[in-house]
Amino acid sequence: MQEISVLFVVLVVLYTVIAVADQISIQCGIYTPLFAATFVGFLLGDLQTGLIIGATLQLMTLGVATYGGATVPDYLSGAIMGTTFAIISGEGAEYGIALAIPIGLLLTQMDILGRMCNSFFQHYADRCAEKGDYRGVERANLLGFLPWAMSRVIPVMVGLIFGEAVVNSINAFIPAWFMTGLKTAGAILPAMGMAILMRYLPLKKYCAYFIIGFVMLAYAGSMFSVMAAALLGLALTADNIRDRLFGTKLEAAPGKRFCYSDPGFMFLGLMAEELDEASLDESFREHIFAPLGLADTSYHPRGEIGRFIPQEHSGERGWICGEVHDSKAYLMGESGSAGLFSTLGDMLHFVSVWLNRDERLLSRELFEKVEHTCQFGRTYGWSAEYGPGTLYHTGFTGTSILMDVREGEGFVLLTNRIHRMRSTSPTGRTACGWIRSKAPTIP
Repeated sequence: MQEISVLFVVLVVLYTVIAVADQISIQCGIYTPLFAATFVGFLLGDLQTGLIIGATLQLMTLGVATYGGATVPDYLSGAIMGTTFAIISGEGAEYGIALAIPIGLLLTQMDILGRMCNSFFQHYADRCAEKGDYRGVERANLLGFLPWAMSRVIPVMVGLIFGEAVVNSINAFIPAWFMTGLKTAGAILPAMGMAILMRYLPLKKYCAYFIIGFVMLAYAGSMFSVMAAALLGLALTADNIRDRLFGTKLEAAPGKRFCYSDPGFMFLGLMAEELDEASLDESFREHIFAPLGLADTSYHPRGEIGRFIPQEHSGERGWICGEVHDSKAYLMGESGSAGLFSTLGDMLHFVSVWLNRDERLLSRELFEKVEHTCQFGRTYGWSAEYGPGTLYHTGFTGTSILMDVREGEGFVLLTNRIHRMRSTSPTGRTACGWIRSKAPTIP
């Protein structure tokens, strides 16, 4: 049996603190059981066991999230201690998985205690805000991290310091038949994780392919590249989107009803690619962006990715930063319906180009047609809901552009209304909605 060194305890406790900070802030993934178990396995020289335990627990966490005052199992601490005990006892991954889950469930009480202690700092921040003490608010936010960190650090530290004694006691106390049961349960859990993942698949018709993929990976993983298979699956999915697009049926006869949706713009994008024999990014750059001097506008943002504000945290994609937010455009690579990146400077320049009817963008006849067509409150590519001579468009993530071509005035709004998550940002949505309601003051 391996011994737990002081250095190991220090490193794991430090990792736990960083993981908690990650969990309540940027969420890079350090807090997940996959990362935690792998890190412990690396420190103890058994990376494979750490990966197996972490990946299995990761499957178990799918679809599990904290809402309001609810709490969930502490998979972070469970992964750390389950992996540690599995490796130092030599009992294998199944044993560690079977231990990690009850440990995580038990430590939900520590999570609740941490939340209770954290409320003190919340009220302290409120009092500071009432007095205008903004430094006090900052202090409360920083100190409020301590209860969260301690709710994980204390059980992890105690478990690791007394780890060998704990493992010896467990091994001596648990009968052989029960140990066999634990290992069997641990072996079954990956199948449960797979079932949970299938439960959350958006399209159930793909379940068969999902099962085939798991079987191939389990029994033929050494014969093919998992990354290559994933890329092939992505390509097939994108192709499937195109097939479904071409199979879209009309809901009403043309000219009879208006429905705001993506297919029309997606078709336009595919037509542009076919006619120009180039990607949308290449075509737009050659015919629009470069001639107009829109250096910071493209489908694929260049330069430091930090310039692009994270739009939303997605359970599947993590922080969506510097890549298209729209899921269909993300799978297709480039789409006529979404995915352009730009800056305030470029957008103001675009407004100026339009208001001055710069023929590098459109011919004068096309400018006239766009600005004087209005059906169902729409014109070509724009909303005309604010009356003749106005052009308006919004973006789901919190962007707007409004032009009054009669007065030669324009308005650009770039916000991030769905940050941090669309389901938990009512304040951002309300604020953006209020700004939008005040902006169009065109008589």
